[in-house]
Amino acid sequence: MKYFKIILLLFIPICLAGQDVEQEFNSFKDRWSKDPLKLSSSIGFNSTFSGSNDDNSYRIPFGYNIFGNINFDFLGIQAPLGFFYSNQNTQFNLPAYRFIGISPSYKGYTLHLGDRNMQFSPYTFNNIGFTGVGIEADNNGLHIKSFYGRIQRATIKDINTHNNFTSAFKRMAWGANAEYKIKNSLLGLQLFHASDDVNSIPIANPDSIKPQSNSILGLKFEQKFGIISLKSEYAFNALSRDASLENTNDNKHLLSFVNKDNNSTGIYNAFRSAIEVTINKSFVGLDFERIDPGYESLGTLFFNNDMETISSFLRMPFLKNKLQTNFRFGLQRNNLKKTRINSYRRWTTSANIAYQASKKTSFNVNFNNFQFDQKTYINPTPFLDVDTIFITQNNLNAGLGFNHNINDKNKILISLSYNNSNSRKNDIIQQNADVTNILGNAMYMVNSSNGLNYGFTLTYSNLNYALGNTTLIGPSAQMSKDWIKEKWSSSFSASFFSGNANKMKNQILRFYLTNSYSLTKELKTNFQLMFNHIKNKNETPNNDLFLNLSINYTMESKTIIKSFKKKQLNNEI
Repeated sequence: MKYFKIILLLFIPICLAGQDVEQEFNSFKDRWSKDPLKLSSSIGFNSTFSGSNDDNSYRIPFGYNIFGNINFDFLGIQAPLGFFYSNQNTQFNLPAYRFIGISPSYKGYTLHLGDRNMQFSPYTFNNIGFTGVGIEADNNGLHIKSFYGRIQRATIKDINTHNNFTSAFKRMAWGANAEYKIKNSLLGLQLFHASDDVNSIPIANPDSIKPQSNSILGLKFEQKFGIISLKSEYAFNALSRDASLENTNDNKHLLSFVNKDNNSTGIYNAFRSAIEVTINKSFVGLDFERIDPGYESLGTLFFNNDMETISSFLRMPFLKNKLQTNFRFGLQRNNLKKTRINSYRRWTTSANIAYQASKKTSFNVNFNNFQFDQKTYINPTPFLDVDTIFITQNNLNAGLGFNHNINDKNKILISLSYNNSNSRKNDIIQQNADVTNILGNAMYMVNSSNGLNYGFTLTYSNLNYALGNTTLIGPSAQMSKDWIKEKWSSSFSASFFSGNANKMKNQILRFYLTNSYSLTKELKTNFQLMFNHIKNKNETPNNDLFLNLSINYTMESKTIIKSFKKKQLNNEI
């Protein structure tokens, strides 16, 4: 009982906030006497081998990785531990990499340690991995997230190797996100800050990069009024593109208390709002988004800015839900502050119509048209006559699908797609930017009762572009078999394509084999083999071989300690 009281004193003050104390006490007491410690895990090994007679092959000759997830359940406190390791790629001078992290949780509380990730919003901190510590709490409609850690390693580009790394400073970050939801309302507040360590790499770095500092304040609002739903999100961004400069900027703003301001500091805004109306099973909505030129977040991998987008959508069923329609229209433009030489407008139209004619037959039609209008100033010098070039890019996609089940064992699938993209300069189509692609597939599949499934496919492809024409046609066959139900299965496919590229004949022969076998309920293996033979006229044929072996062990929840009662412990010892 002594240890039982100590554990209660450690955990109850943290985990019982807003909870029923008596209920939590009984829960701990039950777990103390029955299955206090459980363990579940999943561990895997994966290795690959590839060989080719092509000296310029991009494949890595050999590689392997080890990964796993282990979850401890101690008195109801969940503590998942994950790890991953990959060997070094010596051929392309890429480093070995690994991650390890643990996230113990109990009820609505989670602690993150090690290599973890977290998401606030697309404008602030968007699922970037960090190495450090984080906390999540969810209680009575209030959801809180916070973290502190490193989001970028210090790296230096090595000119003596052929890697694609660029130099980067060590980047530390912290953030907090609080959302409160009650009935049909949601309010959210976010604060994110990141800064580079100027001393983490030599000053004379090869890429002459600058250390940065970034602080973002985010607001979120959602409200539902009957059939009408409103959503809004706003971000106020202070970004210093060279944090090494002295602070000579006297302009104050909302985040001056946390961001390192100087003459390189810029203030940017991002805003998005949407309204949606729901009537029975129909939806209609309008979405507006505006992102200032120069808006960037150090908490996102990639971000588009200088952009304003307005779009609308309509989803509506007909014929007792047999006919489903989905339409979307949108307009996007840039050069919001009229400071660019190039400006554009993008128009998008898309439609998707699905019709279930009967239990056995269905159709699908989709259409997408994308138009990009760009205005380029030839002579942007002020006070002079300015000539302009109007460039329009069009991208048209259309598809048709047909699916028919002859019976419970036989099925026919047919698909056809068309794509055309071109560019017009002052309403004249540019021949070097006119591309058309037609792709068709017809498939017949058979599912037999003895576990043997097989099918045949005929594929046709035609590509027209500025440099010529490429045509490809050929059959393929697929087969799969369950040798021992839920224990041993195999699949095999073979394909042969013949065609020509600018009147030069080529042939592609491909074999693919996969075999899965369960040694036990917990231990499973998978083997894959792929062979490609590519033959072009007047060239040496290319032969590529790819092998993959994976082994996975999964252990379902298992009791490690049955009870902390003295008698039970003595028996286990």
